[in-house]
Amino acid sequence: MRPGVVPLERTREQAEKIDLQVAILDGIMRTWAESLGRARFALIQHEKAYMLIVPFDNRHLELSIETSMSIAEIGRIVAVIENALRQ
Repeated sequence: MRPGVVPLERTREQAEKIDLQVAILDGIMRTWAESLGRARFALIQHEKAYMLIVPFDNRHLELSIETSMSIAEIGRIVAVIENALRQ
């Protein structure tokens, strides 16, 4: 984590709650995949940050991204992650 950035999860309970919620979202994406095809990623735009979730295997990668970053730049991040996961 970058110095000076306050983590979303300040306590173990908050971390567990966030992990559970992301796992539920991951499960929703996998359920929809049965009829829509595999999801490459989920991007949620909040006022203060983007949340990017990239599913792979039976896991997922979570990233928080500053809102100053453009959608095109986020697309490049997704491409880098996908390329790394293929190797």
